[in-house]
Parts: sequence; C-alpha cells; structure tokens
Amino acid sequence: MTETLAVVLLVSMIISTSKATNTLPMAQTQQGVYIGRQITINGTNVNYWYGIPYAQQPISDLRWKPPQVLAISNDTKEAYSSNACIQQYDFGFPRIESCLILNVYAPENANNLPVYVWIHGGGFNAGASM
Repeated sequence: MTETLAVVLLVSMIISTSKATNTLPMAQTQQGVYIGRQITINGTNVNYWYGIPYAQQPISDLRWKPPQVLAISNDTKEAYSSNACIQQYDFGFPRIESCLILNVYAPENANNLPVYVWIHGGGFNAGASM
C-alpha cells in the first residue's frame, strides 16, 4: 500500500500543465503525456485529466496481487473521460474492471502547487472516481 501511495503522489507531483490559446491541457508523466480538458468553475478555468492509471490494472494474472509499477512510456493518451468501477451499482454509467486510476484537477497555468489526494471509500461495493 505504501508503494501505491508513493506512485500516486509521484504521478501527482510530476504533472505539469501547459495551456496556450485554443490548445488542450497536457500533463507530462513518466508514463507518457496525458491530454485533458478544461472547464470553468465559478469564473476560474480548471484543467482536468480523468482516468490516469497509477499502477498496472489488476486484471487476469494480476488479480488479488499487490499493484505493479507502470512501465515508462512516451505515448500520448487522451485523459478526459472515465468510467465507474465494475463493483459499482448500475447507475447507467459505463463500467470497467480496471480501477487503479486518478482524476486530476488543476487551476489553469498551475505550477508547483500542493497536491490533495482523496481516496474514496465504498467498501468494494459503491465507490467510484466519478
């Protein structure tokens, strides 16, 4: 669990945002570049990225085993939609089995800000990142 939290904090701390006129926010991590979206909340522009993995997904041979570190990558990935975990009640949202993901929010042009990590509850039956 300590390793997982360390990976979560590492991913959160190394995310840097850049936004030029008419471009999407991008987050550079060791696992690649994530393309997010921007919304305006109470007059403040907020960049967001949904569904960024912080460990290999616990499916197939990795089920019920400790989280495994993600491979380093230079890929560019879209990160502006996410799904509910499969154990979630069916509320009409798309559901997936791979749930080791983060949703990240940052003010426009954010740089070196403190990081807030929220780990939801749910008791393996009603928790989701959305």
